[in-house]
Amino acid sequence: MIKDRGLLLAGLVALFVIQPLLQPGLPATADTPIHFYRALEFAHSWGPGVVYPRWAPHLAYGYGYPLWDFAPPLPYLIPLALRAMGFSLETGFKGLLALSAMGYALGAYLLARQSLGAKPALVAAAVFALSPFALREALLYGGNYPQYLAIALYPWVLWGLERLHRRPTAGNVALTAALYGAVMLSHLFHALVITPVAAAYAAVLWLPRRRLRPLLLSAAAMTLGLLGTAFFWLPAFIERAFTRATSDVYLAVSPLFTRFLNRGELLALPQPLDGRAANPWVPFSLGAATLALAAIGAATWLQTARPRSPLFRRGLFFALLLATSVFMVLPASAPVWKAVPLLGVAEFPWRLLGLANLSLAFLAAMGVRRFGGRLETPAAAVAVLAVLLASMVYLYPPRPFLRYGESLPDLTAYELATRTIGTTTLG
Repeated sequence: MIKDRGLLLAGLVALFVIQPLLQPGLPATADTPIHFYRALEFAHSWGPGVVYPRWAPHLAYGYGYPLWDFAPPLPYLIPLALRAMGFSLETGFKGLLALSAMGYALGAYLLARQSLGAKPALVAAAVFALSPFALREALLYGGNYPQYLAIALYPWVLWGLERLHRRPTAGNVALTAALYGAVMLSHLFHALVITPVAAAYAAVLWLPRRRLRPLLLSAAAMTLGLLGTAFFWLPAFIERAFTRATSDVYLAVSPLFTRFLNRGELLALPQPLDGRAANPWVPFSLGAATLALAAIGAATWLQTARPRSPLFRRGLFFALLLATSVFMVLPASAPVWKAVPLLGVAEFPWRLLGLANLSLAFLAAMGVRRFGGRLETPAAAVAVLAVLLASMVYLYPPRPFLRYGESLPDLTAYELATRTIGTTTLG
């Protein structure tokens, strides 16, 4: 029996994202076939004596391709695990999306519950799981499911660190290491992003009592996460110099400087989607309802939190994280993207909206906490309903779902038709 009913309610929030997947096929997004056929190839890359595959023998028109040196395995292992149980690969991919959606809602809930309580945490779950960017990625246009999974793990990493600081045990070290390692095995750019964020959050947690042991254990957990996943990221880091997967090539072939957002798009209201368009516009909006709730939360934080209190420090952390992530998706941040090594491989600055959404989720939850007492429950209900209604237009994909063949000839036919050699941008 679940003791925390809020956790169950957070899971129900995720069902709004999952329910479109009940129809046959997969979302008609840009990258769905890429990751679908990568999973198919991953299944066929294992063989006798292969501890971990590096070579994808059927890609590049059958000549082979070193994809598994660079493509993180976790987003493909989950569908394949379900496939091994007798489900189709299509169903396995729906399982990946469902687990990721649950990860969004439950992770944000657990993170916010630590310091704000269960009812405000439900608001955080709704804001994070139903953010326009997340729904765009999962159902409407993007289809970068490794990215969707990695962002879903963001709050889990921070929750693990907070749990470790509250109870500095070996079990919590292992848990935090596993959560951080899961991001590393989901999407390398997002692992690069969450690392300094997690380190800064550990410092925020350390400040009130300034006990050295939890801080050292946090560093140990992240180090263990790195070492445990080195079988993947170390060869990728070393061998990328011998490929086209370098920052200079990415900037030349897929320049991120043409993909900054503007304030109008970030503040856009929910937009009806035109399924007749070949390239329907789905704005990278932060969400009008979310911004209103976060503004209330920020005002609450400034008015009520004592400067030296843990809640004040958390509010300051997420406010600064929000400001930084929003700045990094605007054209003014171009010098930073040029100056920092490895950022050039991002291709899309708006990848950082995941951090902005997590920050908004925490701040929105702070706004509900302001009411307290008897008003807290209705305030949380109204906030969740407002977020749900604002996101409703994005919960009904306008284009029919597509079916994909699950054989190697289907994979080769896809490569030939799209010229997506090796299922990569650079080929």
